[in-house]
Amino acid sequence: MASKLNSLEPNETLEQSVRRILMLQLFLALIAAAILLAIRVLTDGWEVGVDQVKTPALGLLYGAAVGMMGTLLSKRSADRSSRAIVDSPRLALLPVYIGLVNKLVIVGGGLAFGPIALGLGPIYVVSGYLVAMLAFVWVAVRRF
Repeated sequence: MASKLNSLEPNETLEQSVRRILMLQLFLALIAAAILLAIRVLTDGWEVGVDQVKTPALGLLYGAAVGMMGTLLSKRSADRSSRAIVDSPRLALLPVYIGLVNKLVIVGGGLAFGPIALGLGPIYVVSGYLVAMLAFVWVAVRRF
């Protein structure tokens, strides 16, 4: 699986690129959650309560899920823009700008919803989001 995540093909479709990014985001989020769980158990010992270990890991995974949602919203904007360029080239960037506003509202709202409504730690939620964005940047940097 690691070789599949690291290989980049020049003629890769948008769906294949997004699938690769989502897989890498999920993989990095699970690794980060496992590391967080291990650190909590090692620092607090085995007698640590389940809620003390579970809540930070859930916050991290929630943040990563919000980041994955941002990836899907970016793909949607790119799809709409590629269709719009055929119909009216002057308005080709309009779906991108609308998608950025949607992404700001949905991702920003998702990042606020986790700590406020679900009681997840804001540090863990933002850390999970950053882990997901690290995967997005990693694939983008390797491409260029």
